[in-house]
Amino acid sequence: MFRAFHPIVPALIPAFRPSTLGVLLMLSGALLGRTSLDAITPEDGNFKGTPGRTQKGATSQATNHSRPDASPSPEITEFSADKSVITEGNVAVLMARFKGGVALLNPGKLAVQQSGVPITVGPEATTKYTLELTPAKGKPLRRSLRVEVVPAPRILSFRSDPPGVVRDNAATLHAVYENGTGVVEGDLGVLPGDGVERFTGPLSADSSFLLTVTNRAGDSVTASLSVTVEDPQGLSITLKLTPETLFIQEPGSAPSEEAILSWDARNAQEVTVDQGIGTVSPMGELVLHPENTTTYTFTAKDADGRESTAQATLHVVPVPPPLPPP
Repeated sequence: MFRAFHPIVPALIPAFRPSTLGVLLMLSGALLGRTSLDAITPEDGNFKGTPGRTQKGATSQATNHSRPDASPSPEITEFSADKSVITEGNVAVLMARFKGGVALLNPGKLAVQQSGVPITVGPEATTKYTLELTPAKGKPLRRSLRVEVVPAPRILSFRSDPPGVVRDNAATLHAVYENGTGVVEGDLGVLPGDGVERFTGPLSADSSFLLTVTNRAGDSVTASLSVTVEDPQGLSITLKLTPETLFIQEPGSAPSEEAILSWDARNAQEVTVDQGIGTVSPMGELVLHPENTTTYTFTAKDADGRESTAQATLHVVPVPPPLPPP
């Protein structure tokens, strides 16, 4: 019997279409408990597998190995300026820190090549700066700041009227300046910049004053003046030497004549003379006959300890030789 049908089977196999063959294989696999096949690609006849039962109570799973996104999330972490107010002609330094995109600085569309690198700007007028970060996907991120430009401080005049005062009187200061606040060193404090007078208070000695004008950016200019203080009972020394020259016959000998040195130290409480003379009265005279040319220094002190000095020089020279006969 088998011999009768054996020639017929090879003849029937080519007649099956691929889809028919697939159905047969699925049925045979299900019967045998193996992995099921759920589709055959019509174009090429290949099968696509789906998870199915491999053994009783077990299921095969497909794993999806996706590649993580390596690009960081776009973020501006810092956008700042070292100075929010600058004086005209000066510069400010900006700091931009960011990640995950391409950064531009406006105005000017300046490309910021690297995060964390200082950017120096020198605006001529008050300017709003914007850092724009454009990621590969999504909307740009922006952060802004403002750099204000203010004029430089100027001092137009600083004077005392009058330039000198009598002791224990006040000086009157006048200042004219702009673009800042003016302060005078000492106890005077803020000085108006519109020329309004400001009194110094009693002055006992010559004094100097320094005016500093500072603008909102912290830049400053200075000007100084001096006020002289006069004493109505000023300390003074008057010296008179007669004669101013003495003659000697030969070196080392005493002069044959004498000199008179007189003095008058006004408003002096104490008067001293060097050359071993010492303390003398505020008014008097000395008889001098030194062997050599000598300078005498007088030092006078008033009641406040202030000093004044004066000098007189007595010349001692040899007698000149006689003139030759005509």
